[in-house]
Amino acid sequence: MVDNGQANAFDSFNDGLAAPPIIALGLTVRGPATDRARERVNVIQPELPVRESSILLFRCLRDSHQAAMSELTDDWVDHLETQGDYNAVADLIALCVHGRDVTDEHFRESLE
Repeated sequence: MVDNGQANAFDSFNDGLAAPPIIALGLTVRGPATDRARERVNVIQPELPVRESSILLFRCLRDSHQAAMSELTDDWVDHLETQGDYNAVADLIALCVHGRDVTDEHFRESLE
């Protein structure tokens, strides 16, 4: 479909599924990083436990702007319920910043 000029084929497919949020998020992060995919992440992510969403979001966050990571981290910190939630977020942040300069001021302050 994409080869035939339907650049939004993956988003249309994912949006048309009646999948549980965890499945929809998993599919979203494995597809193209479109504006629609980012919207879907922003809607689905708060519906899931922090641990589950942070693990799934690693791939797309590693390549995203630090401001996006900062925004999600702020949200997750407000919703930590278990030690597993805390561990998942701490691991995700460590993996995302490993070997990189933290250039986003708000994100840097969040880490301190």
